[in-house]
Amino acid sequence: MPEFSTLGRQVMDRKILVGRRIKELRKSHKLSQEDLADRAAISAKYLSRVEVGRQSPTLDLLLRLADGLDIEPYEMLYFEDVAPVRQLRERAAKLIDEIPDKDIARVVGLLEAVLH
Repeated sequence: MPEFSTLGRQVMDRKILVGRRIKELRKSHKLSQEDLADRAAISAKYLSRVEVGRQSPTLDLLLRLADGLDIEPYEMLYFEDVAPVRQLRERAAKLIDEIPDKDIARVVGLLEAVLH
């Protein structure tokens, strides 16, 4: 059986993952925190705390957020791609560090184009 501290850390990690996933879904639906908070009948400040993992959403809140995002509730708990994304971000950071100074402006332009 895992130690309490290990178990507590796992719970905290999952809470952060849920929050990040909610934020990711909100942004993919082009909603501000205020928009989604209004749809879920909560304050934007509370939603912010959920998105950063400081507040645990209740089942009722998860259902209201899912309705507000027009998704199925299970989609907020889908983390399969978290590890590969983390690895890709680390690899991207290493590659950026290796880019010659003369080319960095082009790379920044490319990244900005991807974001917009």
